[in-house]
Amino acid sequence: MDTGRSPLDCSLLRDGAFVPLAEEAVCDYITWDELTRRPLPPGMSAADTWEVLATIRRFGATWFPIAAPDGARYWYTLTREAIGCLQVIEHHCRADSSLHLAMLEREGRRFLVRSQVQEAIATCQLDGVDVSYEDAGRLLQTGRTPQTATERFVANSFALLGELEELASEPLSPAMVRHVYDRLAEGVDQRELHRLPARYNLSGVTHPGEELTSSEAEKVLQDLCDYGNGVTGQVAEPAAMRGYAFMSSMGYWHPLPDFNGTVARHMLRVFAVKKGYPVLGYLPVSLMTREWAEGRVHPPTVRFTELDQRQVLAGEIDYTQDALTHLQLTVAAIDDLLAYVEKTRRRDAEMESALEGDEALNFRQRSVLSRALVRPNAEFRIRHHQMTHHVVYSTARADLTELVERSYLLEELSGKTLIFRPAPDLKERLGVARDG
Repeated sequence: MDTGRSPLDCSLLRDGAFVPLAEEAVCDYITWDELTRRPLPPGMSAADTWEVLATIRRFGATWFPIAAPDGARYWYTLTREAIGCLQVIEHHCRADSSLHLAMLEREGRRFLVRSQVQEAIATCQLDGVDVSYEDAGRLLQTGRTPQTATERFVANSFALLGELEELASEPLSPAMVRHVYDRLAEGVDQRELHRLPARYNLSGVTHPGEELTSSEAEKVLQDLCDYGNGVTGQVAEPAAMRGYAFMSSMGYWHPLPDFNGTVARHMLRVFAVKKGYPVLGYLPVSLMTREWAEGRVHPPTVRFTELDQRQVLAGEIDYTQDALTHLQLTVAAIDDLLAYVEKTRRRDAEMESALEGDEALNFRQRSVLSRALVRPNAEFRIRHHQMTHHVVYSTARADLTELVERSYLLEELSGKTLIFRPAPDLKERLGVARDG
């Protein structure tokens, strides 16, 4: 780069065209496409300006401690938008947050189960496993025995979500990563899985070299675990960003025989629980990421609809766009969960009013009726009711059969499974009006 200025010439830092660009680049990030449409400093090309802006930004960068195979170093900076996202995550995702405490209440367990079901399915889909959301949802909600390799893999992923706290009691280690892999692969004939393109990280970048040897894979796992445990990396790095870098790097390196994306996302959840952010352990971020990758999440929810990971300086790659997008998708998942909780609580309050004086129905039954009002075609099954409310099978069955006895639900047999549906005149019986 030749700007025509001597090395000690600081006039560029006072240039009327450059100063606003530099201020914006440091605080809000300027993409290459945006820069090419801006007025540039006299005598400087877009490439020159881009390099100078990157040089300034890197002074405040957070560096990832593991270099790429070609020696390139990765770094990112936190924009004002990113800092705002981190504040939202801090407020809602910590163990003492009102959102997490709501999940721990008996009425809140249904929200937790919903998020875990969504997350387990989307996680498998992002790893390229061809699974129908509807079919997998029915599998997990009914609790039936998986019949195919795909169903077993989804069921294993869902079961792992219940083991996070136990895993989080130990430091991250290659042995833990392999344990998660073994749990996911248990009973799965990988030859029978139908695979689609995977989305290991937001940028879609993966290790371009040959498959890692066993010793290389072990070193990568140890390096990643050292980073996750805080042995390496910058001390003040936000937990939400360290977790994302850990996850996306596993997808990049592929240190495991298979399922690197799914294992990486589970390890992110273990990391989140370890760091005191349990909501990040069950928040449906994978679902939101899948929606974004498929083009269904747009500004202003996220700033970028696709990422342009450019090598800004020799041997360096800036992944600020990735960082911001991940944080914005996390906030979008928080907003979605909060909105669902609030909407459900409003329905519950209306249900309480409709059933005022009828103290015979418990909160689980009222929850069923609340959902039945807004989904006239809904199906309720004993196993899912049992799982959602953490009760024994006999209690779950009694809840639903009593609603049949009161003519709120209809009961039918599908094969060997009892299915409960809303009565056609449920609204009239409850004396409420619903538009669905």
